[in-house]
Amino acid sequence: VDDCISGIIVDGNDIPQIADRLALLLDNEDKRMALGAAAKLRAEQFFSWDRHVGLILDALDSEA
Repeated sequence: VDDCISGIIVDGNDIPQIADRLALLLDNEDKRMALGAAAKLRAEQFFSWDRHVGLILDALDSEA
């Protein structure tokens, strides 16, 4: 997660911080939509099956 770009990072033990960030998201649809779109793009770029298969095949090729 890129903080404030593809999500919001909080200290899981800081209840006021969590409440503040949740309130920010509840009150700001544009921010929610932007974070969601950026998170989807990041997931597609870094965590796709095609990418991981390519990395595995590259690693196997380098070992051969």
